[in-house]
Amino acid sequence: MTDQSAIPRVVLPFASTLTAGNLFLRSLIAYVPIHIYANRGLHWEMLWMPVLLALTGMLGMGLGLVFAVLNVYFRDVSRLIPHFLRLWLYMSPAIWAYTRMDGDQLLDTLGRLNPMYWGMTSWTISFGGPLADQPSMLRATTIFAVWSLVVLIIGFFTFVSREDEFAVRN
Repeated sequence: MTDQSAIPRVVLPFASTLTAGNLFLRSLIAYVPIHIYANRGLHWEMLWMPVLLALTGMLGMGLGLVFAVLNVYFRDVSRLIPHFLRLWLYMSPAIWAYTRMDGDQLLDTLGRLNPMYWGMTSWTISFGGPLADQPSMLRATTIFAVWSLVVLIIGFFTFVSREDEFAVRN
C-alpha cells in the first residue's frame, strides 16, 4: 500500500517568493553601511521597512501566481516577463522621483493607478525621511497594502482554480 501525498502546487511560487525576499533582505542589510556613510541619518519612517517588505512580498507573490498560470496556457509569457518588468520599472518612481507627478492631470491619475507607484513612494520615504511635498507614509503604505492584498487574492484564486489543469496542459 503506497501513500500518495503531494504538496499543494502553490507552495512552489511561495518558496520562490521567500527566496527572493531573503535576497532582498540581504541587500537591505548590505545597504546599511552605505546609508550611514552617506550621512542620510535615521528617522522614524525606517520602522515601516518590515511592513513594506511584507507588502512587497505579497505583491510579488500575487503577480507570480498570475504569471505562473499564464505561463501554463501561453508558453511565451516567460519570455515576456522581463520586458514587462522593465516597462513597469520605467513607469514606476524607481528611476524618476515620485514628486514629479504634479504636472498633467491625466498623467498624474494614470501614474497613481500603478501599484508600484505607491510601493516605490513608500520605500523612498522610508529610506529618505520626510519631505515637505510628499504624501504621508501612512497614506502611501495603506494604498500599497490595498493593492498588494488585491493582487495576492486575485493571484491565489486564479492559481488554485486552474491548478488541476496544470498536469494536463503541461
